[in-house]
Amino acid sequence: MKNQLYKEYIELDEQEKVIATRKAEVKKQITADMQENDLDQVDTAKGLFYTTARKTWKHSDTFTAMEKEAKTIIKDFSDTKMKPIKELKKKEVEENIATYTENKSVSFREKKQELA
Repeated sequence: MKNQLYKEYIELDEQEKVIATRKAEVKKQITADMQENDLDQVDTAKGLFYTTARKTWKHSDTFTAMEKEAKTIIKDFSDTKMKPIKELKKKEVEENIATYTENKSVSFREKKQELA
């Protein structure tokens, strides 16, 4: 058995966790910087940082309870069977019953290497 391989894997796994934690911290700082400076994108030599916005909807308690009950009854979530639920959800959005919060985050797209 090659104990060194196992040991190396564990060390790499630990390093990966440290890097992921630090990367998340830096991403939050970049997000804050871009928001403070009202930037949608920042172009660098290595790639493009850009903001994306995602809406998270909160529907009425009545709808949420009804949807939960429907999901326990309907085992097959096919579009046909869930269509009435989707229509009610859409109606809540249209009638401003449902509310949303918008969460912004930053993504990075690396530039493609140019072939010589």
